[in-house]
Amino acid sequence: MDTYIVLVLDESGSMESIKNDIVKGLNKYIDDLKAQNIPMGFTLNKFNSLHVSYPYLNTPIAEVQHFTNLDYSPSGNTPLYDAIGNSISELTEKLEMAKKYLGNTPPILFITMTDGMENFSKEHTREGILSLIKSKEKEGWSFVYLGANQDAWAVGGTFGMNVGNTSTYTPDAVGVADAYALASTATLTHLNTNVQHFKATGISQSSTNLLSKNDQPQPPVKKAKKNTAWKKM
Repeated sequence: MDTYIVLVLDESGSMESIKNDIVKGLNKYIDDLKAQNIPMGFTLNKFNSLHVSYPYLNTPIAEVQHFTNLDYSPSGNTPLYDAIGNSISELTEKLEMAKKYLGNTPPILFITMTDGMENFSKEHTREGILSLIKSKEKEGWSFVYLGANQDAWAVGGTFGMNVGNTSTYTPDAVGVADAYALASTATLTHLNTNVQHFKATGISQSSTNLLSKNDQPQPPVKKAKKNTAWKKM
């Protein structure tokens, strides 16, 4: 594989209102990955407080099938830290086994998509996720965070994700489509930079600005102070 793509997808109850849009966008994203014609492994983790499932784990993208509404059933709460931490651990374990035969591990793109805040984790803490992400970035992993109903730049930043790799989306049809489009943008940038670098050097690197620059928060514009000074004639 030239790279591995991980999508950690919130399946908590609050996602019910955008269920159809999530499935439609996921299928479009899968098609976008296949269109690149690059050997890549795909991992999908659907999570909530009632269950965690891995429909695909390091599966060649050519073998990944479209989803239907029956494959996505929102319920429960949002153990976000556990979902991120356990997905990292699961993939790390698989890659360690492959490393014995393949040598250096290719760059990883790890995308988290949620519509809510952490509210149910039992195994991992914010501090633990922060440390884990920083550690994996040194190994060539890149992390993208897409969040609705929150300030994604602030939330992603609390556990170590760079501003250039985070974005907020609105929880509706247009917003979800935009979020998946950003996931495709991040993936394409990852393939054109990190993967090409790995092919040329054999060294994995991470990226801190995978999303469109136009999507990033802009610094406030400082208004020029009016010159109120005057002189008596």
